[in-house]
Order: sequence, then structure tokens, then C-alpha cells
Amino acid sequence: MVVGKRGNRDPRKGWKLAKRAGQKRRQCYALVNLKAIGTLKNYRKGLHFMWKDEKTRRKMKRIGLKDVGGYDAKNQLAGGLPATAAEIQFLTNSQVQTLMWAAYEQEPTPAQLKKVRAFFSFCYQLQTGEVNANFECVEKKRKLLAPCGLAPKKGTGGKATTWLDPPGMKIVTTEPWHYHPDWPLPRFSANRLIAYDYYLNAGRTVCLERTKESRTHKVNYEQRYMWTQMKGGRAKREKRLEVMKWRMYRVCTCKGGKHRGLPRDYAEQRALFDDKGFPKEQPNWNTGCPLSCHETIQHFMTRRANLIPDRVYPKWYSTTHRFGESYGRKKIPKEMAEFLIYIGANPDKIKFSKNAGRKANGALCDEFRIPFTHTLNWHGDRPRHWRKHYQRNLPQIPDNFQRRHQSKNPLTAIKGHVGILQRWGFCEGMTGFRAVPKEEPEEEKEMKVEPPSPEIDAMKTEINVLKQELGEVGALRKDFAALKELMMQVLAQKKQ
Repeated sequence: MVVGKRGNRDPRKGWKLAKRAGQKRRQCYALVNLKAIGTLKNYRKGLHFMWKDEKTRRKMKRIGLKDVGGYDAKNQLAGGLPATAAEIQFLTNSQVQTLMWAAYEQEPTPAQLKKVRAFFSFCYQLQTGEVNANFECVEKKRKLLAPCGLAPKKGTGGKATTWLDPPGMKIVTTEPWHYHPDWPLPRFSANRLIAYDYYLNAGRTVCLERTKESRTHKVNYEQRYMWTQMKGGRAKREKRLEVMKWRMYRVCTCKGGKHRGLPRDYAEQRALFDDKGFPKEQPNWNTGCPLSCHETIQHFMTRRANLIPDRVYPKWYSTTHRFGESYGRKKIPKEMAEFLIYIGANPDKIKFSKNAGRKANGALCDEFRIPFTHTLNWHGDRPRHWRKHYQRNLPQIPDNFQRRHQSKNPLTAIKGHVGILQRWGFCEGMTGFRAVPKEEPEEEKEMKVEPPSPEIDAMKTEINVLKQELGEVGALRKDFAALKELMMQVLAQKKQ
């Protein structure tokens, strides 16, 4: 294999692995083949940078490291670099720490020190088989080696900083379709399902990934809900544990206590839309209902693309006017940002964090005081984790509450969504949740005085009357004593 205009030859071309090679050797062979030739050149430069310094070279020889070209000439890289775990197995974390510090004392440029770090990463990958990993000491010295360009990564640490408020969530999950030349009804329908799962189901991007790959769905028109089974179960679960089955539930938002969707017959549906995906007349169904959006997607998947219609997030192509592959994991945040502006949930065009769906959901749970027993059915987190990261005002959960699985009864699982939609004026006749009463601060509890009952008021009135009468008796006694004293004085004068 010749690369570039100079005809640089890749030593891996034509090299064959021995038939009886063990698992470790085959693993190293696959790892070296994954590397680009430019990446291997960086490894060589990092090794040579350390070797050209006399003090560092002596340390490398003492450990057992060699210069570029000093390794087994018959290995996969023709001896230019180590290519097997056996050639580098002796290297330890403490030895790497010594060599990294020796390289740092040579006052390298940021690019040179990064190449040294990359070489040690290659050695660690050969030893362990892990990709994108390095020795522990290299990661720990990132802050110390900051002047050379290995400072810790800056930013928010992956935490969301801006997210949609509850009024915006109402618009993005319930507002019906309106005409816009860039937003035909099929594109709107796919984005409405993504928005519902992202905000009301608090789905991470990996959850949306598993949902779009699923082909297992169920729609119940009588009880007005649908669900999609996640492929591979709930995300963010330890590999040592078994798969936890999880569903994305969506609730009908049609008014009147009955679902108003597209006609059931696809022959009738063909006359409703033109070739670009726009309705020929004003729709007489609820275009914003998730169940109607699912029907629209299934119709166009069958009508135009001749694809299997069992998908929920297919991508609508404006050039061919048909559905194609599903939205990729990196494309979903960009598509959602455009959808928020189109639907009117983000008129100021604020740049929300890409992972802010769960933050927005936590704020909504706080506002509506949704019990944790219902919110668990869509986010699946432990109480302490959900309180710490998403819902700060989560009411205290009993210590004996240990449930982690989603409710197997669909009508129970959708109670949280039904309660939210009922507060927005939807889901007539359905059963929602009872809001948790808001807890008052201890100071307000102490200061608060309960109003007296009618019996206590009557008793107080009688006591006041008695006090008044006793006061009058006391006044009479004083008058009688004064009169008695006056009579005694008159009798005494007569005797004289």
C-alpha cells in the first residue's frame, strides 16, 4: 500500500499473522491494523524525542525500551515500533511516570509532549487491549503538565447549563402542525415523536438511539396510548446485570375523549397528501397527536419508500420527498434545535444544551409535583440520583422504596404523562396522578396559627361573659363595703 505522493510504503502491507497465533497476538494484530499511518508516525516521533536526550536515553535503556527501528524486524511494523504485547509487557506505571517527567524537563513544545503521551498510550493499548486508554500516571499529571499543553479539559464537565422551560415543553409536545415550506407533515411527525421521547420521556441520546432501532411497537386506540420497546433494554445499565426491558410510552393528545387520527385505509390516505408531503386540504385530524404522527410515518414509509414501516424516527429528505435512514445520534440535537424554532417553543433562538432533555423534565416534575413512583416509569433513576442531578425539590422517598423496573401495566405507566397533559388541557376522561403536596419550611410551620374551631369560639365567648359578670360583682362588693363604712361612721356620731 502506497500512501502520499512520495510513495511512503506501509510496512503492514502483505504482513501475515501466524496461523497458530494466540488470542493476545491476534488482538495486537487487529489493534495495529486499526491505526492510521499518520498516527503511527506520531508514535515514532514521541519515541525518538525521548531517545535523543542523553539522560532520558540512559533511563530508557535501563528499562528496556529501544529507539525507532530497534524492535523485532519481523514484527508487523518492521521493527520501527513495538507491535506485540511481549515487546512492551515489562513497562510499568512507575517507569512511565519517570520517563514522562524526564520528557517534561526537556522543555518540549505542546505538540512534542502530546506525541510522547500518545506513544505511551499505544504501549498501554498493546498491553491491555483497551482502546483510547493510557497509563494512570499520565492522566494524573495532566494538571501538572499544563504549561506544555496537557491541561485538563475545560467546560461544564458534560453538564447541561441551558434547557427548555415548562411552557416551552407544552408547545414542543402538543402544538399541532402549521404550514411552512421547509416542514412537510412527515418531517414534523418524526420530530414530534423525537421531542416527546426527549422531553416527556426524559430520553438520553443513547435511549433515542435504541428506540429508533426498535421494530417493536404497539398502539392502543381505545385506551389512547402507544409504546415502543427499546432495543437492548434500558440504557446506562451495568453490563454485569441482565437487560432491563424498557418502553417509550406516548399518550394521545386529541380533545374530546377520543383519538382523531388519519383514516385507517391507506387507499384513502393517498388522496390526502401531495408528492412533497403536504396535505392537499386542511387536515381534519389532530396533527400534533403522537399517535397521528406515528400513523403519518407508517403511511409514507409504505406509500413512497417501499420500506419496512416499523420505524419511529425516519429522516425525511426534502430533495427526494421520501423517508430514508433514521436520524443519526449526532444529527438529532441539530434537528431538534430547528424544530423548536419552527414550532415556536424557542422564539429567542437560545442555544440549549444538547443533553438538556432530562433537566427540562426535572423542572417540569418540580412544577407539577409529580410523585416519584410515576416519574420512575420514564427516567428509571434512583431517587438520590434523580434529586441530585435533575429534580432538586423531589419529595422525600421512603427508605424501603427499592423499585427500579418500569410498571408492567401500561395504564399505570402512563399516569405521569396523563397528569401532565391534563394540566395542559388534554386527556379528558383518563386517569392521571395526584400531585404531592408542597412541603412548608419548618419556620413557617412554627409561625403558622391554625384558625380556631366554632366550639372554641363559643367557649371563649362564655368565659368573657363570666369575666364581665364577675367584674360587676366585684364593683358591687366595693360599693357595699364603702356604704357599710359610712353607716358605721354615722352610728358612731349619734352615740357621741
